[in-house]
Amino acid sequence: MSSFPLAANLRIPRHWKLPCLSLASARHSSTSPPLLPPYSIDIKHIRRNGPLHSQNCIERAYPQFAPYPAEIEKLHALKLARCNELLALRKDSKEVGAKIQAYKIAARRTSASSPSDEADEGLSTLIERARELKGKVNELDTQNSEAEQRILALASALPSLSYEKAPLTSPVVDARYNDENVAMHSTSHVDIGLQLNMLDFSSAAKTSGHGYYFLLNEGAQLEQALIQYTLSLARERGWKMVAPPSVIYSALSDACGYMPRGEERAAFELVQDNSASKPALSLAATAEIPLAGMHANTKPARDALPLRSVGISRSYRPEAGARGRASKGLYRVHEFTKVELFSVCAPTAEASSTVFNEILALQRAVLTGLGLRVRELEMPRVELGRAAWRKKDMEAEFASRGWGEVASASECRDFQARRLGIRSRGEFAWTLNGTAVAVPRVLAAVMERGWDKEGGRLKLPRVLVPYMGGVEEVRVEKMGRGVERLIERGGPELS
Repeated sequence: MSSFPLAANLRIPRHWKLPCLSLASARHSSTSPPLLPPYSIDIKHIRRNGPLHSQNCIERAYPQFAPYPAEIEKLHALKLARCNELLALRKDSKEVGAKIQAYKIAARRTSASSPSDEADEGLSTLIERARELKGKVNELDTQNSEAEQRILALASALPSLSYEKAPLTSPVVDARYNDENVAMHSTSHVDIGLQLNMLDFSSAAKTSGHGYYFLLNEGAQLEQALIQYTLSLARERGWKMVAPPSVIYSALSDACGYMPRGEERAAFELVQDNSASKPALSLAATAEIPLAGMHANTKPARDALPLRSVGISRSYRPEAGARGRASKGLYRVHEFTKVELFSVCAPTAEASSTVFNEILALQRAVLTGLGLRVRELEMPRVELGRAAWRKKDMEAEFASRGWGEVASASECRDFQARRLGIRSRGEFAWTLNGTAVAVPRVLAAVMERGWDKEGGRLKLPRVLVPYMGGVEEVRVEKMGRGVERLIERGGPELS
């Protein structure tokens, strides 16, 4: 058993390959993803700035990790003491070995018919001493190896350092857009969708359970329109399209910094035959993870940076929230379509800031183009998670619930690159990510923004009309025995 048991709340990814100073590098286990590199954490920076990292853990709502820097320093000191002891033991072992060799040479020169009992006894004593020294060396090597594993585990759990201007506990509103577009009703997109036959939650409850939904008719068409509208804006700005896989190695989520808080689960894990001999698989919570994984173990040329990818995928989240008003309908679901932005840039503040501003500009264009009332927030340290150095959120006004997050953008500096082995000119690159459009939330906001309660009609944003086959509104009219939908063309525009 290890002399340094891991903390109960510290999840150690199966794929970690742990460096050893006194032993050969550990090989992949049978369950490690074969092409993922070992983590390369800047442990020296943590040791030299222990109080800074401890305070950062507290500010970012990871108080359980605050003692780790001090423990790392303590383990390092013990390891150095053992290294000094090992030097002395190896020196003694070398001297004993030389004496054993001298005894053997002398024995060969002595007549075999006249062996020296004294010589045999001296040789036996030296051999026993050599065995004793070897045992002590092996024991100290093992202890140092365990200490190194413990240090790496502790260091890898620590969150990224924070943007120095990030607020501590509450977000700060930096800007507002379309502020004149105040909601004039409180009707939920759930009620709107049911009236227009665009949403079906009851059938999804039968097929999948709580937190799932069917998009019907113009609802399904509106999802595709949002995707194509967003992609057109992203491509105009130089982002390259990628359709990533939804099934990923679970180790990728860890490398990207996804660690659930409390009893939450980070991802839906897949059950496999002979799972003990295979790397763990899960469904991606966001396209950010496979997009980051694309670049694992790569060395992009500096003049090729920044690399910009826009990924379209389904996303899967185990936690869909409590069954209350705040998570009703499409706002918090288990499965949804999302268009995600991911970038690898040069490891400089200027390069990262430039891409970060590009992501924010694209988010503003997408959301304001849809006529939504939007506000931009600088997020506090308690909400940055583990990977983000800085994070901004975009919130839209929902007629039924007020402000709600619809997009976010994060600068991760070298947090992910150190865990994925992304280097440029020998330095770890920096990574960024952001939401281009999270379809269900934006769809819900668009429906509530465009709902004309008195007229019983949903006016669609003008920018989506070309992707809706010219349809500008969806209307509810009572006809005959029930309610039928009437699709109008050429109706009023939504500003």
